[in-house]
Amino acid sequence: MQFLSAIAPKLDIYEHTYAFGVSGNTVYTNGGVIRCRHIIFACHYPFVNFPGLYFLKMSQKRSYAVAAKTAFQGQGMYFSADKGALSVRSYRDLTLFTDETHRTGKAPAQNAFETVKKTAQAQFGAFDECCRWSAQDCMTPDNVPYIGRFSKHQKNWLVATGFNKWGMSTSAVAADILADIVCGVKNEYEKVFTPQRFNLPAAAANMAVHFSATVSGFAGRVYPALPRFGSIKMERGTAKEVIYKGQRAGAYCDSGGNVHIVSLKCPHLGSALKWNGTTKTWDCPCHGSAFDYKGNLISNPAENVSIHIATVTAKTK
Repeated sequence: MQFLSAIAPKLDIYEHTYAFGVSGNTVYTNGGVIRCRHIIFACHYPFVNFPGLYFLKMSQKRSYAVAAKTAFQGQGMYFSADKGALSVRSYRDLTLFTDETHRTGKAPAQNAFETVKKTAQAQFGAFDECCRWSAQDCMTPDNVPYIGRFSKHQKNWLVATGFNKWGMSTSAVAADILADIVCGVKNEYEKVFTPQRFNLPAAAANMAVHFSATVSGFAGRVYPALPRFGSIKMERGTAKEVIYKGQRAGAYCDSGGNVHIVSLKCPHLGSALKWNGTTKTWDCPCHGSAFDYKGNLISNPAENVSIHIATVTAKTK
């Protein structure tokens, strides 16, 4: 925030403007039409599917963090390369721990925050938790971000995405490369990050996993027999996949006994959403869109539409 506030005075910034379409040199928003010479997609995950096909070239991962007071006396950042090991960083009088990461739509059976906390306390002893949160990041098959021309078919469209959890540093790299492209200056790193690259040896393993998850996500639309909503009792704080008025739906019972019914067909490309009990969200295993239990969009590439069907009072345990 300090960095952004330092560069902002010379910029014209328009907030709370929802862009829902792009064509040629035109961006369509809820506040009017914008025409410009260059368009940069710096919106986490590109929301335009064609051209570019980024939904075929990226996946998303969700990670979880817990902050504690004075749990670790050191200063700095410690990033582990071991799977399942803690990453630790200090901030003022707080210590930040993170280690649980999974592909969006493949949530762990146990509460991910509690897993992080348990692992941290096993190494650093008991501590007072200050807060907890989760984040979602775009991942590329070869672990190198996409920075450069959006597509060979749209020369004036540029993109910066797939930062693989290194957003603060990679955003500076992206700004340098994209500024040079706009100004017609040769940048020696442009070829490394170009979205048009295809490095099969580096990407093969991740591409296989992404393809398998995508097929599974679409196959989830062909669902087995599910309980009919109204014929079952729901425990408060839990979710179920049900049949509601003849269609497959997700049902979550809140602490007040109200059940929130949502469609489980992702409005992005139609794959079947899955429940994440840690964040209490319905997540897309194909492309990473996420919706809260009331059906509101909280993570793209799905557009800003609600999947809410109804809120009812049901039988509860």
